[in-house]
Amino acid sequence: MDKIVDVEIGKRIKLRRTVLGFSQAYTANALNLTFQQVQKYEKGINSLSSNKLYSFASLLRVPVSYFFEGLGSGSTKITAKFDKENSFGSDREALEVMKVFNKIESPYLRKKMIELLHLLIDDDIKSRVN
Repeated sequence: MDKIVDVEIGKRIKLRRTVLGFSQAYTANALNLTFQQVQKYEKGINSLSSNKLYSFASLLRVPVSYFFEGLGSGSTKITAKFDKENSFGSDREALEVMKVFNKIESPYLRKKMIELLHLLIDDDIKSRVN
């Protein structure tokens, strides 16, 4: 079970780092690590100490709880659900959308962009049905 948690934390570190546009080298330098160590954390090979997890959270601008959301007892089921719902983590196009979206400062434009995406999805679903 511990390894499952390490892998989940690693996935979330990688996802957030990528969304922010941070390279592994930049992340490593900012945290006084080697990029190989960052790779090991992201793959869940090495566990993070609480201090190191706090450092990652600070750098990545998320609360420490971000790394544990959805984890708990029955972690394998939750992990599978998280993977399915957030499979965009390995999809470069979706990550690109997230990067661009994060650059939009206006709450109004953010809301309109989400509405537009919903409309496009609805149109796509309708075209596949017909």
